[in-house]
Amino acid sequence: MFRLFTAIAASIIISACTVRFEIPYQDVSASKLPATHAVQKMNIRAAYLPLDENSPSQKLEDNGSGIKQLIITPMARQINKAVKDVMPQYFTETSVVQSGNTDNGLIISVELQDYELQTAARGFNTCGFIPKLNLRTHFMDKNGHELYRSDTVSTIPLIEYSCTNTAEYRSVWNTRIYMAAGDAFIKALDNMLNSYAVNNYLRGQAQQTAPEPTPYVPDGTTEKDRLRAAFEQGYIDSAQLTKAIGELGGDRSKLLESFLNGKIDAKKFGELY
Repeated sequence: MFRLFTAIAASIIISACTVRFEIPYQDVSASKLPATHAVQKMNIRAAYLPLDENSPSQKLEDNGSGIKQLIITPMARQINKAVKDVMPQYFTETSVVQSGNTDNGLIISVELQDYELQTAARGFNTCGFIPKLNLRTHFMDKNGHELYRSDTVSTIPLIEYSCTNTAEYRSVWNTRIYMAAGDAFIKALDNMLNSYAVNNYLRGQAQQTAPEPTPYVPDGTTEKDRLRAAFEQGYIDSAQLTKAIGELGGDRSKLLESFLNGKIDAKKFGELY
């Protein structure tokens, strides 16, 4: 359970039955990032559409004592920094943009879906902290159309620190939030590397001339692969995917044949099927 001590009273403002506990932002070295699994950088320009940092993250905790705790952390700033520090390990060229429509090959944005600030205490002067972040990462083409999304949750170990050392607990909280953000984002990138839709798009960029082009299909692509790509890109839903795969082994509709033969694109197929 979260414990506050008199030595950090300068950071705490008590109003009615709510305790305000604020962690100011501190820069964290990229050396603190978890290990990545990138074998080779992707030869692509990737741009990051950052989170808004103007409003700090606030979470109201109730420990059952009748006093609630308002915990304020620089969550968005640490997530943005972690993402910007991780991306160069996966892509040959990276940048930060403010619009979802750019000349970059791939646009990435993240959402903080939820988070937990797990704390512990051992004895009088030893505290522990683990942030658990649930991130949703969006991978978009240069026109801002979503190709793939990945929901990931951070898993980093607990670290202990001195509860009464202000400098130490501020450093620990900033570092662990940064590490958790990096861990969740790295998992999203690893998932992205296995996405047929994203890889299909990156291979076929040079052949895309229209806002909604027919996806480039590399040699060896099966009909199921094409249907799964349309699903991952959001053109068809799970019910349409199941129906279409079921047709592959029997009588096929003219609409399905038109899509598989390249006569209509995935968007039109999803609208009419």
